[in-house]
Parts: sequence; structure tokens; C-alpha cells
Amino acid sequence: GTRQCTHQYGRPVTELLVQEWCARGAAIVSGLANGIDTIAHESTLRNGGRTVAVIASGIDRITPLPAKHLAWRIVEHGGAVVSEHPCGVAALPPYFPARNRIISGLSSAVVVVESKRTGGALITADFALQQGTALYAVPGPITSHRSEGCNALIAHGTARMLCTADDVAELPPADGTLFERVALP
Repeated sequence: GTRQCTHQYGRPVTELLVQEWCARGAAIVSGLANGIDTIAHESTLRNGGRTVAVIASGIDRITPLPAKHLAWRIVEHGGAVVSEHPCGVAALPPYFPARNRIISGLSSAVVVVESKRTGGALITADFALQQGTALYAVPGPITSHRSEGCNALIAHGTARMLCTADDVAELPPADGTLFERVALP
């Protein structure tokens, strides 16, 4: 979702969904960016779940500092930080879409909580469609530009509408051997 999420809608929706999916044993995959990504990772940790952060730099170049601290907490709690870049590589703009490809590829379902008409969340949605990953979008207020992307995905039939955690039909049962996966870009 968006880096500038709404505190009255995007934040509580993300926290509610993550809480319910963690209770079912799902792992949350996201991009360690500000906004919805950070909320998803933080909520997963608060709920005792597992989370995977996919980054667009080498693991030694995580920025900003709060993201670096969150990455350490993720690993300390049994999660993972994943990058296709070697140490020493800084995050550059072209690396973020590639990161989104990995987020979708690791996931059984991609859920877009809040998104403007353009942005990284919709890039992840495009990768989900290309990779055959189930795609969901949370409908948002028609007065919010931060919900325009989600509402468009639903209106065009590109994504299935998600109103409750139960709407994700592809969530595999937890068996303890592999991360069950849900991505929140």
C-alpha cells in the first residue's frame, strides 16, 4: 500500500487484517517501506506472527534508520529480510519495482490496502497478475485519493474485493513447515 497511508482507514484496516491472518498462522510479506508496509510488519510482530521484508538494497544498506531497526526486530522474531542485491548496494529507484516482483513471487495472495492511481502497490498488483498470484484490493472511500488505485482495481475486475480476512480464499492452512504467505504492498 501507499507510503502516506491514512491513519483513520489504512492503518486500522491493515492492523485488523494482519491480526486475523497471524492468528491463522500466515506469514506477512511486505517491502519495509514507510506506510502500509511498516504497519504490516509492526502489526505482525505485535501479534506474534512471522514476517518477511523484501528490500531494494543490500542488507547492510537499509535506510532510513527506523527501517533498519525494524529489520533487526523482524529477524530477531524469526522472520527474514530478503534482497537480490549484494552487500554494499544502495537502494535506487529502478530497484523498487524489482523488489515488488519478489514480494508477489513469494506470496500466495497480494492484498492492496490503500493505493493512489499510480505507485508501487499497483506495480506489485501487476506482477501478481503476471505471476498468477491471487490479487485482492480493499475498497476505500470514494473521497480519498489514497483509495483510487484500490477502487479502480476492483471496478475493472482486476482484483477481487476484500472486506474481511476471510475473503482471502487462497490462504493455505498452517502446517508449520513453510511460511504461509500473504503480501501487503
